[in-house]
Amino acid sequence: MTQPSIARLVEQMELRAKVAQLGTVRVGDLLEDRGFSRERAREVIPHGVGRVTRIGRSPTRPYASDHHNL
Repeated sequence: MTQPSIARLVEQMELRAKVAQLGTVRVGDLLEDRGFSRERAREVIPHGVGRVTRIGRSPTRPYASDHHNL
C-alpha cells in the first residue's frame, strides 16, 4: 500500500476504529469450541483491534515454542 492510500484509509476511519487500533485482545477471547468465532469477535472487538496476542498458546496447551519442554 502506498503512503497516499494509507492516509486516505485512515481519513475514512471513524474515531472509535482509530482508537480500537491501540488495543490488544488475547486470541482466546475470540475462540469458541477451539475455533475462531465471528460472533465473539463482534462482541469483544466491535470496532476492530490493533493486535491479537497469545496466538501460539491456549488454555490447554503451552506455548508452541516450548514444545521441547513437554
